[in-house]
Amino acid sequence: MSDKLKFEELVECYLNGGLDEEGKEELTLLLDGDSEARRRFVDRVQWDTQIWSALKGDSAIDTPAQVNLRLPTTNLGRPVFRKMVRAASLVITIIFLVFVGDRVFNQSDLTSLPTNDVRESSFPASIAKITGLNGNLIWTGDRGLIERELKVGSELAGGTIEGLAPDSWFELRFHDGSTIMISGSSLLTFGDDGQKRLRLREGNLSAKVVPQPRSKPMVVSTRFAALEVLGTQFNLDADTTSTELSVSDGAVVFKRYSDGEEVLVEAHYRVTTEQGSKLEPTRVPSFANAWKSQIDQNGGNYGKRLARTHNRRASLKAIPLVPADHPDVTLYLAGITVGGHDGPPVVLLPDSRFVVRGRLEKESRVYFGIRVNHPSGEYAGMFRGDLGSSQPISTIDENGLFEQVYALSQFVIDPVVLGRQGEYATSPIDLVLDGMWVFTHTNPASGLELLEVELLPPSKVDENTGV
Repeated sequence: MSDKLKFEELVECYLNGGLDEEGKEELTLLLDGDSEARRRFVDRVQWDTQIWSALKGDSAIDTPAQVNLRLPTTNLGRPVFRKMVRAASLVITIIFLVFVGDRVFNQSDLTSLPTNDVRESSFPASIAKITGLNGNLIWTGDRGLIERELKVGSELAGGTIEGLAPDSWFELRFHDGSTIMISGSSLLTFGDDGQKRLRLREGNLSAKVVPQPRSKPMVVSTRFAALEVLGTQFNLDADTTSTELSVSDGAVVFKRYSDGEEVLVEAHYRVTTEQGSKLEPTRVPSFANAWKSQIDQNGGNYGKRLARTHNRRASLKAIPLVPADHPDVTLYLAGITVGGHDGPPVVLLPDSRFVVRGRLEKESRVYFGIRVNHPSGEYAGMFRGDLGSSQPISTIDENGLFEQVYALSQFVIDPVVLGRQGEYATSPIDLVLDGMWVFTHTNPASGLELLEVELLPPSKVDENTGV
């Protein structure tokens, strides 16, 4: 008997419910090894009126997606019903295999594919490349893949990136040259299916966007607003209460969700959702050279906020942080966001000083770092003010209070960005202050609480310290 006749006999026996286990195995082997046999099987069953009446309720079916299995349970004898269920199961399986491709008929075929083919069939194509990163970060891919060990040069196919600490930052370049960066404690979801779509749940986002198709602008959304970007440079701050946009080049369409109001924000202007009934961009104010934190008002800080009481000031309690590259180390860290406040951008001048005031349970060395941007809003780097050999241990008074001064002239490049020294600023002078952090490294914990950070310009002398 020829293979073709044998195949027809096996199929007929199977549809009639008369195929034993040995015959089923033989039919499976024929279908496994012969793509043409699988197609003939589908053709054979499509002409079987009884089977397709049971599957579809009519006499025609076009694609596997149209299969609607409605097997009648009345007026059918049990042998016939069992026969139809067996046939229907195999029919659906084979139709699916024919339409998705011959090479995935069984697991052995799949594992024999070249590695690159398997990846391409399992994962979406890359949409962007990591061009810079630092600190604790977590990337979650679109299939739930969680990755902590990200590297510069890695290709990503969309997903969510989360910065877990004030010194975290992440830079991504889309294939068209557009770049985005999050800094500090931020959470961003990004994708590109022909149109770039981003969602900043919280934190700071800076972007330099090359011209986009007018019909497919980059869309950036937050909890309270949406942006349409055709090509520009901007900075976006978002938290649980508001969204603020500052544009340094080009223009951005800004829409507030609460009332649907929409405005065009041009270069050197900014807008925030916290405005009253009228959504109106305002010019970015002149730079300031002095600044003082307001821990009890700023919602974008890192740490546990302790509310003011009748005998204690509001404070930001440092929380444990385990660096991704040093899992055996525990830092106790608190951070303050400077960007996104209502005042003007804060520019650092030569001979300025930072005064850090806080509370400790025991005397400890308090480490201090800052994050800065260029006036355009583009990320410029990070610097540390505590790496000099003369950095003292902070002493405390009877109430556990301490005060530490860090001179801007003593700041050096943070070691974590030394590897990209040619890409970022070599000094914080004349740059815009974006954020800062303090931490201790003691065992047991030092009980660090941050009460206030103040930036003093060169001409101002602190009345308390005399410096």
